[in-house]
Amino acid sequence: MKELGNLLLDLPVINAIIFGNEEICIAKRTLGQIERNYELVKNAASRDDAMYGINTGFGALAETRI
Repeated sequence: MKELGNLLLDLPVINAIIFGNEEICIAKRTLGQIERNYELVKNAASRDDAMYGINTGFGALAETRI
């Protein structure tokens, strides 16, 4: 089983996951980081301020709220 967050995702590993039916799990430390970042993004998106790429588009749509 490949533990995401504790290993380098190089092409052979990605290939094994996608085409080799390698089982994966998320490392506890990584899951905690994901949860903390989710809360940061969720809080930022709830504000009225424009946050590039979070509640606006990208590039030419950077001024467009979504």
